[in-house]
Amino acid sequence: MEKNYLEKNIETKCAVCGKKYKIAKLNLDPCPNCGWYNDLMCEEHENEVIYRNLVSLNKAKKLFAEGKPLRPSLEDFLDALNFYGEMEFTFTTFHCALFRTNGQIEFDLGTDETVFFNGKEDFIKNAKINGVYVRDIWDQVENPSYM
Repeated sequence: MEKNYLEKNIETKCAVCGKKYKIAKLNLDPCPNCGWYNDLMCEEHENEVIYRNLVSLNKAKKLFAEGKPLRPSLEDFLDALNFYGEMEFTFTTFHCALFRTNGQIEFDLGTDETVFFNGKEDFIKNAKINGVYVRDIWDQVENPSYM
């Protein structure tokens, strides 16, 4: 009989909220209580942003303890970009994509405009959408995520 690797029959405990829940062998789903993707690599690198999560494990624990969502800061988001290479978010009518390309950040505004930045600090200091710094509107962006 063939095993079903998607059947949720393994009990686990969330590293962020401490709740027990069932996962499948492939463990593709986040914790239903807090949204954290439990992963051994995240536990081994508890202060780094590791794919599929957008914040580090230690930051997630702190946010959860404070009753806040596990939402990335702009720095967390750019750390995720550095780890994964492709990210996206939406701001008003702009569907933005970021790519890590040859040590640079390629910022596609979903228009004909693409801007390149020399790393995280350059992006934070200079990236704009419609004349407004991304750092100043970060709390208004929607759906920051991996591509």
